[in-house]
Amino acid sequence: PTILFVHGWSAEPHYYTGLAEQLASRGFAVAMFDQVDRFELDLDQWKAGGHSALDALERATRDPASPLYGQLDLSKLGVLGHSYGGATTIALAATDPRVKAAVALTPGVDRREGHKLMAYADQVTLPLQVLGAEFDPIVPVWRFPRPAFARVSSQQRLYVEVARGEHNNFTDLDFAFYAPTFVGWRRTISPEEQRRISRGWSTSWLEHHLGQRAWPEWVDGRRAQASFVDGELSRWGR
Repeated sequence: PTILFVHGWSAEPHYYTGLAEQLASRGFAVAMFDQVDRFELDLDQWKAGGHSALDALERATRDPASPLYGQLDLSKLGVLGHSYGGATTIALAATDPRVKAAVALTPGVDRREGHKLMAYADQVTLPLQVLGAEFDPIVPVWRFPRPAFARVSSQQRLYVEVARGEHNNFTDLDFAFYAPTFVGWRRTISPEEQRRISRGWSTSWLEHHLGQRAWPEWVDGRRAQASFVDGELSRWGR
């Protein structure tokens, strides 16, 4: 089974090496690629880059000269992305039939591109998980993650919001323990804790929906409700 990973705006794939290695340790092949212009703001251009990456994977699996020849099961293909990459994940989930399951980490775009993100969210019918971060100052949960999730019509969808989470701590980079909010600076959870929580959710979703392992309580809301009661999540929804 294969996961295409889409990095965030201005970011680079190696910022997410830990996440890729975790997925690889669980039996996935993880394909990480560079967008043509990581400072591009047009969501459609980001989507086009994702389509091109999937085309390249298909060609490689069919080419006897490629080290990937016959190694990838693209009938079990997932997409995972962060920030602008999370928005791209939603766009690919809406438009590329090769994608079978998706996880969008704090999906967001430039405000002028917001209508595109919402339009793509309207079209998603496959299993989609959206993760938000409660104290995210870059992509506030009320601006894109929650509204985009609300537009998704899939019967297999899940929204989870990391309590006291921050935007950049989904990456391997460690950021400050405080994030600016409307009520002042708020202390976040540690980067290590945020990565542990978010990777548990994204991994279980992809494993379940791509047939690696069954995690019914992680996809039907039972685990989310328990994590909300325990204070690990600030919000969840189906």
